[in-house]
Amino acid sequence: MTNLTVGDCTVEPGKIGFGKLFLETLPDGGEAFIPLILVNGVYDGPVLWLGAAIHGCEVPGIEVIRRVTREVVDPNTLRGAIVGATVLNPYALRHRVSDAPVDSVNLNAQFPGDPAGTISQRAAHVILQEGIAYCDYAIDFHAATPIGMEFMCLPACKDPEIMARSQEIALAFGFPLVELTRDMFGYDRSLIGWAQDSGKPGFLCEVKARDRYVRSSIPHGVRGVLNVMKRIGMVDGEIELQSELVGAGGTYRLVDFRAGKSGLISFRTTAGGYVSRGDLIGIVRDMWGTELDEVLSPTEGYIRSMTDEQAVYAGQIVGAILEPHPKETLWTQVYRS
Repeated sequence: MTNLTVGDCTVEPGKIGFGKLFLETLPDGGEAFIPLILVNGVYDGPVLWLGAAIHGCEVPGIEVIRRVTREVVDPNTLRGAIVGATVLNPYALRHRVSDAPVDSVNLNAQFPGDPAGTISQRAAHVILQEGIAYCDYAIDFHAATPIGMEFMCLPACKDPEIMARSQEIALAFGFPLVELTRDMFGYDRSLIGWAQDSGKPGFLCEVKARDRYVRSSIPHGVRGVLNVMKRIGMVDGEIELQSELVGAGGTYRLVDFRAGKSGLISFRTTAGGYVSRGDLIGIVRDMWGTELDEVLSPTEGYIRSMTDEQAVYAGQIVGAILEPHPKETLWTQVYRS
């Protein structure tokens, strides 16, 4: 390996370094930057991007990256390198919200970015051109809802080879793997979508739980990263199954369910529970306790998430189900730019 340079940080082989990827000068003269942890191995190999907190309230990935880079991986036995970008959206993290308050846009829907755009669009440009461009693979850490389960998302990709390699490393990671098409949730302009389009296999991972670390979930994220590193030859060892997790190792399609009436919802199942089509998920009642609506499962599968809001509106999505599908029937959409 040679020296690794990202942002203002240069690291020799066999070393770990800390630095910043500069984003913007703030109105008070301070700087906005992405904190970097670089681990440079002594042997040649791929460069793995680990990014977290692209939504400022989704922090568990920060701890996953810290443990992997500072406690688990030894640069003296590592093949390749790790670029750990712990906070991709410092503007939003400062306010503990999802999106930067200045422009109020989803940073994960701004790629490839614009160096002359808003602060989020400029950040997307820097992340892609000065961070991911130096890497061979990418994992983008998000956070599952408070009432939810760990899972991964993989957008459809226009390059069959990159799509296959993305599936390979995602399945090695070991969380339940969910199909996304590029027209869902702005994924035509997501970090992972553009990483894939730049020739970097990758996926999005949701660790628990949003604005806090869940002690039981962080080790699963660490294990998943190590599984990916084993799969692509960065470290030695056998893939460790995530057998403690519901639905681990399977592939799924996402199916939402909604409240039919406005009122207060009471759920009759839990996140991770298995439901069949027509099963009772929840009951909506009015302020006098009269039942207004039964929320029934539209399919079979695992309850991926449920709203943490008690008051709901008619037509509101109140949860989602992971509907099992073999991977051969998923990701069939060919994305065309």
